[in-house]
Amino acid sequence: MSTLKVDTIVSDTTPTVNFTDGLNVTGVATATNFKTGSTNVHNTGVELANINTGAGAATFGGQINVGTAATIAANGNITAGIVTASSFVGDGSALTGLSGVSLSGSTDNTVVTVTGSNAMQGETNVRIDSSGRLLTGGQTTSVADASSLHADIQSHSADGNGLSLGRYANNAYDPYMTFFKSRNATIGSNGTIVQDGDTLGTINWYGATGSAWDHAAYHSVKVDGTPGASNDMPSMYTWHNQADGQQHPANTMNLRANGDLEVKTGNVVIGTAGKGIDFSSQTTSSASGVTVDSELLDHYEEGTWTPDFRGYHHSNGAWQSWTMTTAGTRVGRYIKIGRHVSAWCKFNGFQAATGLSYVSIIGLPFVPSPNYIGVAACGYADCFDQSQGFPAGGISTHPLIGILAVEPDVSTNMILNTSSNRTLYVGAHYQA
Repeated sequence: MSTLKVDTIVSDTTPTVNFTDGLNVTGVATATNFKTGSTNVHNTGVELANINTGAGAATFGGQINVGTAATIAANGNITAGIVTASSFVGDGSALTGLSGVSLSGSTDNTVVTVTGSNAMQGETNVRIDSSGRLLTGGQTTSVADASSLHADIQSHSADGNGLSLGRYANNAYDPYMTFFKSRNATIGSNGTIVQDGDTLGTINWYGATGSAWDHAAYHSVKVDGTPGASNDMPSMYTWHNQADGQQHPANTMNLRANGDLEVKTGNVVIGTAGKGIDFSSQTTSSASGVTVDSELLDHYEEGTWTPDFRGYHHSNGAWQSWTMTTAGTRVGRYIKIGRHVSAWCKFNGFQAATGLSYVSIIGLPFVPSPNYIGVAACGYADCFDQSQGFPAGGISTHPLIGILAVEPDVSTNMILNTSSNRTLYVGAHYQA
């Protein structure tokens, strides 16, 4: 092979210079057209070990095939390495053989975010771990029930550890969360019906004990009956929470499919006076002349009270406690439902002294209403003279139970006899 070294080759007569054995150009080769035989090089391609355009530029209408990799430097030289550029033209759909893209701040399972114009990096606050769980707040693992959590939001401040759902539209529809339950093993399939007792969804609460996460409470929705094939899914809400010293959440309340509210372990507490259970949906009395004042049951209590005898001292012209030679024992109990009061009392083993009349019982737990008269009855009594008649009672607003003789003379007031070891049982009903 021969070598021709010249600064410039010019053809003045025929615009063609042929090199049958190849051409080695160390400087810059320029021509209107390069051919291989009778074929234009720019149509079929040219294989070059090196292209040096000097201070100029090389333009290719077709493509450039660069061995394995190349770097196009600022001076136009192509050397071995990685092809880099400020920008690449085209959508990249014809690129092949790419081994990956390098991103700043990237680690395993990191979500990629845009950090600026034409810049991307790995996001440290959000990641998807190897089990497919979504973790936020810079966490690398979820906590508590880690084996079943697939989304995890954790933070050191209130700004980052909340879940907010919003809907902004000129309509009445709301944002919502949805739980799905099917007995079919195929994701998305509703082809296998659920059964009575199946849990459709649960929300859990955990608290730190200093060494572990303790399951404090959970709220579930369960199937409550036999579901049907179409639009028939009876369900109930269940509440479970731990009492003090309890190791696991217990079922404390259920709202059943039939509307019944079941309180399992506690009481229904009415925290505001004057509030209670409203029965206004019930059918009221249709009797002529009846006016319904209230359908609110706003009070219940029961307890004890201390009954005592009182009488009128004619010489002194005053009411006073009845003097007893032997006091004996006395007890009283009552129940108040709404405004209705039922009171009972028992005197046993007493002996009364003389000097008083108009026997009555004082110490009622509530003052009787001035607009309504209560009634009382003596269940057993051996403390009155039989000649006075059968004792009965009436309620006055003092408050007291006045004992009167029903027979034979209703105008006769009862007087305690002075016999020893006497007994009296009295029951009264009135409105407070």
